[in-house]
Amino acid sequence: MKRRSFIKNTTATAAAAYISPFLWNANSQIKDNLHNPMIGIQVGAVSFYDEGVKTVLDNVQNLAGVNTLFIPVYAYNRGLAGRQIPGEPFPDHGKQVSDEDFVGGYYATMHDKYYKNSIYKPEHARAPELGKFDVLAEVIPEAHKRGMRVIAFFADNFGKERPHSDELCEYDIYGKNTGQVNLINPNYRNFVKAVTEDCIRSYPIDGLLWRTERTGPLSNTLGFNHYGKMGEPNTTSFDVHTIQFAQKKGINIERVKEGYFKLIELIMDIRNDKKPVDGCYVAFQRLTMEYPEILAWHQTAVDILRDTYKMIYTFSKDIQKDLPVGWALSFKGMYNPYYRARQDLQELGKYSDFMKIVMYTNVGGVRFHTFTRYATQSIYGDMMPQEALAFISAIMGYQPLNFKTIRQTGLPTEIVYKETLRAMKGAKGTPMNVWPAIDIDVPARRFGMKNPSYAKRTAKSVKEDVKAVFRGGAKGIILARKYSEMNLSNLQGVGMALDELNIK
Repeated sequence: MKRRSFIKNTTATAAAAYISPFLWNANSQIKDNLHNPMIGIQVGAVSFYDEGVKTVLDNVQNLAGVNTLFIPVYAYNRGLAGRQIPGEPFPDHGKQVSDEDFVGGYYATMHDKYYKNSIYKPEHARAPELGKFDVLAEVIPEAHKRGMRVIAFFADNFGKERPHSDELCEYDIYGKNTGQVNLINPNYRNFVKAVTEDCIRSYPIDGLLWRTERTGPLSNTLGFNHYGKMGEPNTTSFDVHTIQFAQKKGINIERVKEGYFKLIELIMDIRNDKKPVDGCYVAFQRLTMEYPEILAWHQTAVDILRDTYKMIYTFSKDIQKDLPVGWALSFKGMYNPYYRARQDLQELGKYSDFMKIVMYTNVGGVRFHTFTRYATQSIYGDMMPQEALAFISAIMGYQPLNFKTIRQTGLPTEIVYKETLRAMKGAKGTPMNVWPAIDIDVPARRFGMKNPSYAKRTAKSVKEDVKAVFRGGAKGIILARKYSEMNLSNLQGVGMALDELNIK
């Protein structure tokens, strides 16, 4: 009630306290992490469509003190846009139905004049399931009236079924379309520039968040993921644009292919219980020494991603100099050393105003468990699952975790504190803000075995994670994954934490 009363009493003057985008710098006059922090939440267009803009804003302000909305304006990912995942329990608000007609795409109005140089046009990209509903046009006026910021959230997920997929997507080592857009492809970059310019010029947005969660060719081949099904080992992207980019760095593409085919063979042997004489990890290291092109190809993907970040950052700033632009780092950075090694915050801070870093604890237990199972069928195959989990915990800087119970307990809140502290130290000296993202009611069952038991969110556990973020020194937090799957009863835990911390 304290949080609710506070918001109610201050709504009338919220607009006067509205913070302009150019004050979002870590070197601004914010004296400490508890003074005017960024409290953000990810909310898809369908929630505003179903429940009404004012209802959603009332809920997130009153219960969680939210002052920043991260709206997935362009996304084909059901985990960002859309209602609750089919088969999962519905939250305590919104329509109690699954959107079986979900397609995804762009949830605002697209203007043809910006897409003259793009083969992917507005008629291809506009999300069809909500009709002509324009989430930015509907939400921004009411949000700004309340003193709330609106960040346009773009995601790079795509799909083979999309128009012009053949011209936009990556191709794997076997020459098959992966359905994942190729970041270095001029056709995709032309579209990214078009949709970015359209959004910035057409709406008074307060920032731009661009997300890609790809782990790179090495992690893909090793099977280092937390998804519900372990995919066949594979690597990308053997198209003319990526090959040309790599060849300019002196990389021998034939050697890359030879090395990755041998790595695929090694992983399949391990999965089929044909472990090498010298052990799985030693065989992997021997292969990377024999074929240094394996790591060089992985680094090529890193360089392409960074080049894409720079392109979007520079292009956006040319349109609106003071617009904050930032990126999102995946949960994979909590368990995958090869993914974490890609994320040099000192480097990223050169072309980032903020960074969303996922630090899930509740669903994190299931994801750690799943990753560990997969890793022991890969280069960690010399270890039993508990041994592998202990190894992962040690190299990531965590206390030992229990493989048998981690699904039921989730990750300890202390990990949020440690990850926040690590990220703050990693970004020290850069102008980049670090905003940890915690999970509230993110579905977990689809990431592992059938009908498992797993940790359930409570308002108390949410409260503790929020407190851990600010204890770690962050100046803001993002509530994830999306409002349409969060229970309001658990969202209330955010307000409880802010009250205890006396954050206003």
